[in-house]
Amino acid sequence: MQASQKVFLVKVEWQVGRYKEQLWAQLDTGFSGALVLPITRLGELVSRLGNPDGFSWVELADGSQIRAPYYIGSVSVIGLGCHSPCHICLIGNKELVGLELLESLNIVPDILQSLRSKGIVAEWTVDP
Repeated sequence: MQASQKVFLVKVEWQVGRYKEQLWAQLDTGFSGALVLPITRLGELVSRLGNPDGFSWVELADGSQIRAPYYIGSVSVIGLGCHSPCHICLIGNKELVGLELLESLNIVPDILQSLRSKGIVAEWTVDP
């Protein structure tokens, strides 16, 4: 049996200073940050926003680490109306939304409850 190739997309609005943009980003539950933009946008964003606010080490899914530029801004899920302050990192080649944004909006408990009700997620206790 072949695994499903479906991904979940979330429509978000991100803002740095006065600049705002809406986009669809792939939900990545393995990513602990809030928003990732493709590194190919760095030149465009430097033109619009100036140099990045800083650089941070980011651990990738394979365990390797890279130094990524970031802007300090905010992100909101369209329709929920609450902007959450965050670092907007530039790495890879696609837009990603991570758990930081979902947790700040208290969405994770709702998603888990919905999955539990469908029998998709189960809880268990691990002995110490």
